[in-house]
Amino acid sequence: RRRWPAYMVPEVFVALDALPTTPNGKLDRAALPEPPEAAAPSASDGSASPLEAVREIWCEVLRLPTLGDTEDLFDLGGHSITMTQISTRILERLDVDVPLSAYFDEPTVRGIAAVVADLQEAQ
Repeated sequence: RRRWPAYMVPEVFVALDALPTTPNGKLDRAALPEPPEAAAPSASDGSASPLEAVREIWCEVLRLPTLGDTEDLFDLGGHSITMTQISTRILERLDVDVPLSAYFDEPTVRGIAAVVADLQEAQ
């Protein structure tokens, strides 16, 4: 973790007695077991406030255990792919399509939660 960026550090390790192979000796990827979930994402049922839901999504995407409401997405290592992942999860869970430009205007949990709340009211 001291030498590699966070995205290159494995989330889980799975111990196997031996790697499964095909008849010609190559790795049989289809026979590999599914890794256990590192942290099972909780399914929001829509009852959480936009602030709580956005904080939960950011923690999942950024792989952080906790997160303050005013921490800057870009200071936390966020980038265009991170913004897309967050927007997709917000759309899936809260049925709100947050434009990527909003992350540049409001790069905090509190700011995006306010955007989500405004878009929910407009629906």
